[in-house]
This record gives sequence, C-alpha cells and structure tokens, in this order.
Amino acid sequence: MALKQSGPVIVQIHALGADAAMWSEYSSIIAPKFRTLSPNLFGIGETPRHTAPPTASDHADHLVAGILDLGENVVLSGCAIGAMIATEVAALLGNHVRGLIMANPILRITQPAGEVLRERATRARDGGISAVEQEIVSRAFEGLEIPERRQFFRQRLLAMSGASYADLAEGIVGCDITRAIHRLTCPILLIAGGQDRILPTWHCEEIAALAPGAQICTAPSGGHFMPQQAPEEFAASTRRFLDDLAVA
Repeated sequence: MALKQSGPVIVQIHALGADAAMWSEYSSIIAPKFRTLSPNLFGIGETPRHTAPPTASDHADHLVAGILDLGENVVLSGCAIGAMIATEVAALLGNHVRGLIMANPILRITQPAGEVLRERATRARDGGISAVEQEIVSRAFEGLEIPERRQFFRQRLLAMSGASYADLAEGIVGCDITRAIHRLTCPILLIAGGQDRILPTWHCEEIAALAPGAQICTAPSGGHFMPQQAPEEFAASTRRFLDDLAVA
C-alpha cells in the first residue's frame, strides 16, 4: 500500500483478477491533491489468504480496523467486485466516510453469475491461474486496443495463485449489497465503463434507484477494469466529485 503525503485519503479496493497495482496510474494523476491507500485483498500480494473463501463482509471487517487507525475520514473507492466491498466498508464506517466511488459496479451476484464464478474458481484451483487467464483477460479487454495495459494486467494476474483467485471468486458468490446501500449516508458516484461488456451501464442505474442523489457518469473508453484501462478518463470522471468532498 502506498499512502501519499497530502490531501484527503482515498481507500481504493481492486477488482477480482486484479491487484492494488490497478490503481497506480490513476493515483499518480490525482496525487497532487489526494492521498491514496490501495490494499490488496486476501491472498493477493503480501496479504495472507483467509481461512475460508472470504465474503464481502470478511473483507470489510478486515479493512475497517486499518482505516480507523488512520484517524481521519476517508473516501472509499472500488472497481467491480471491489466496489461491492467498498460499499460494505462504507456502510460499516458510517460518518467516517466522506464519499463512495463505485466503478463498474454491480448490486448483486445472481445465481447464473455465481455458477460461472464457481466453475472458473474450480478450474483455477485445479489447474492454476493459467487455466483461466485467457478467459479473464479476453472478457475484460474485449474491444479495447490498449496492448501495453492489457499486458500489464496479464502479468499481474499471472503473479497470483490459482487458489487465491478461487478463494476470492467463491467468497463473493451470492453477495448482495442492497442492505449496505440503504445504510449509506455519504455521497455516491457511480461510474460505468463505456466499453464494459461484462457490467454495462444499467448496473449503475439499478444501484442509483436505491440511492437517491447518487451521481452517474460514464468513462467512454473504460472497460471492465476502468481505473487501470482508462485512468485519465476515470480521473476526469471523479475530479468534480472529489473536489466537492475535499472542501466539504
């Protein structure tokens, strides 16, 4: 984790298949004004695996203590599954949260989606991460001509173990953040990736229907891992929201 030295703190939670490095370029863009803290989820990088496939609540409980130790209110930000976890964290922290940014968000993991995750987790656990690498990369980068960022993502993916990926995939099956959304008291920004073939814009609209006042915008070039795939557009999408929070 890298904590910048000035400005409000943004805690950034990565997507399934990614790691904390997905936020690197974006963090550099906003660094003059904001500090960023980008933890790795269970089993990724130096973070130990959980004793069982971790649920969103397990992730949230693990993250909350460290955030409270900062001694200041924070902005929560997450991408895809990371946005679900960020929402659970925000619900637990209550007034300690300045705002919530949900990139490529999803409200719940449906039964069909859960079956896909379980099947992929089994292949990753049995055959290693290389058994699912091509599927993950191809789906997330479909239609995007950004070969260097695609290769960067692939390298980070291949650095994780199949068992760790499987743990995270299995643990999120059945997750539904509806109750957490209803508990939020902070401003919310929902950002869709204009090229996201996995979680298109209607997922943002579904969440916004539960959160009056939530803002929605689109990063036109962003795919399923928008902060890493289109960091400049993501920064542009978050700038006014973050600036408003910084002076609130």
